[in-house]
Amino acid sequence: MVENTLKQAFDAETLLTGLSFVIKQKRKEKQLTQEDLSCDVGLARGYLSDVECGARNFSMKNLVKIANGLDVRPSELISLAEEYMRRRAVESHNQVQVHNHQLITASGAEAEAP
Repeated sequence: MVENTLKQAFDAETLLTGLSFVIKQKRKEKQLTQEDLSCDVGLARGYLSDVECGARNFSMKNLVKIANGLDVRPSELISLAEEYMRRRAVESHNQVQVHNHQLITASGAEAEAP
């Protein structure tokens, strides 16, 4: 079951969400504003904002520009995004399992009640 959840975590849309999160996190770690990074890499600040919000499907060319501006390899951003999405998928799966257990336990308790 977790395996299926992990497979679902790696479709293009969720990977893009992960990249958006990681780019924003790395930018903040470097104590750069969106304006600083966008000027450094030659992208509009609004474009970078859209990237960080997950509202923009950006090209590999721009991923490389952003990675260079953050002093990391593009592959590192992708790996971090995959790890982020993997953790989210496992956490989501675990929450569903806990919820299902609570429902089953509550149903059993109701059935036993006089």
